[in-house]
Order: sequence, then structure tokens, then C-alpha cells
Amino acid sequence: DLRISAKRLRTKQSRHRGVEAVLDDLILPEGVSSLETVHSSAETWKLNWEALPELTDPLAAALSLRFRHGKLKEKDLVRFERKRRQIEAFAAVVRTWAADRTQGTVVDFGCGSGNLVLPLAALFPNLSFVGVDFSRGATQILSQRAAASDLDNVQAWYGRVEEYGGSGHDLDLALGLHVCGEESDHIIMLAVTRG
Repeated sequence: DLRISAKRLRTKQSRHRGVEAVLDDLILPEGVSSLETVHSSAETWKLNWEALPELTDPLAAALSLRFRHGKLKEKDLVRFERKRRQIEAFAAVVRTWAADRTQGTVVDFGCGSGNLVLPLAALFPNLSFVGVDFSRGATQILSQRAAASDLDNVQAWYGRVEEYGGSGHDLDLALGLHVCGEESDHIIMLAVTRG
């Protein structure tokens, strides 16, 4: 009905204003002039997945595993294609951030088995990458995939975000695609305190 639609529209507009206010207050990383710069970079930067080591591509890794253990469903293919797009967006951010750097440490919190950190490490061999996860099994798989892909710039770290933050290990750029709740709060605080 018309009153419900108008109320939904006002609620949506209010949310958009709130998001715009947060975005206006963001402190962008050094080397990034605006969110539009990162967004337009992500739009135009598509990866040549075939040029990367096979196990750094989430779709190829999934196909390899499923080939041995059963068929992938159509929804799985869509999911892994979506992961590729997410990685391309993060790669554009890292590329913008790393444009004037010859080295640095990028930490992927909540890295799982490495679907984000591995292709980034292959794309940016001059940077060091650390995948942090609270699943020992996931960090073991990450280590295996990194070794099989000959990526010596990747390290797996088992533990929680706040433990990594207190460890004194390097951190120049924090990523957290698959974290939520308090863990994302810890990542934000760690990034702010580390500058």
C-alpha cells in the first residue's frame, strides 16, 4: 500500500544519508585520494585469472577439489565467480595503496583458507601478506596452498585479531572481508592505532 511504500522509501533514504555521513568522515589510507578513485579503479581492473597460480583462484581451487570429491552445483559456480569479483575489488584497493611503496605488510583477518590473500600475494610479490584466522585447519590449508603456488610472501597466523594486534608483528594495511561483530571492531581499532 502507498503509506508502507512511502515509509520504506524514507527509511531507505535515511540509511543512505547515514552511510554517506560515515563515508564523509572516513580517513583514507595514505596514497588514496578518494573512494571514487578506488571504485573506478576496481571497475576497470579485471584480473587475468589464468595467469595466476591455479590454487590462488578460488574458482579453480573449488573445481579442483570438487573434481576429486564430486560435482559443483550451479550455485557454487556463481558463488566462486562472486568471490573473484570481490578479490578484484580488493586488488584495486591494494594496488592504489601500494602505488608508491616498494614493500609493506598486508594482513587479511578472517582469511579462511586464503581465497583473498593468495591471489593478492601473487599479484603483489613485493609485499608481504599474512592470513590470520581462528581456525587452525583453515590456516593449515592456507599454508599448503601458498606452498603449492610457490608464494614465499605469504604467512599463515593462527589466532584472534586482538592476539595478532598484541603480537608486535607488522601491519601496514588491514583487510577483513570475512569478519563481523567484535572482530571487525578489533580490526578497525588495530588499524587506527597502527596508523
